[in-house]
Amino acid sequence: MPTSTNGSPVAHPPSASAYEALVQTTHRFFWYLDEFRYDELVAMFLPQGTWHRQGKVLAGPSQILAALNERPRSQRIRHVVSNAFIERMEGDDVAHFICYMIGYRADEGVPKPAPQTIDGPLRLLLVRTRFERHQGVWRIAEQIAAPEFDFRSR
Repeated sequence: MPTSTNGSPVAHPPSASAYEALVQTTHRFFWYLDEFRYDELVAMFLPQGTWHRQGKVLAGPSQILAALNERPRSQRIRHVVSNAFIERMEGDDVAHFICYMIGYRADEGVPKPAPQTIDGPLRLLLVRTRFERHQGVWRIAEQIAAPEFDFRSR
């Protein structure tokens, strides 16, 4: 295995197809979240998958779905994903993926059509996801969404 200038092992770069698949999977995950498509979102997790979300660890589909069903349907929310990369691969079927996610939210208590005016973003999170590929499909084994910044209203 090649080594860096400090002697530590350098991982082989992941394939472009793995990277593209993980980016698409991550974007689809947040789209399902924004569109209240919870059954499809939960299906992206492994049966024993965990989601560290808003200070809680949600384990398995029933806990994840229960937490999602508590979200107000009156809100319009968008998650914008950037700076995505594969931190490391474990063989061909396990990937550790990192990205930033900025959340935007409007909620006046009743659903309203777009566009809505807001003061600014809600927060920036560092999202770390461990994906496992089963039968050719990348699924979420664990996702940790940790707040890095909360934004003040303008």
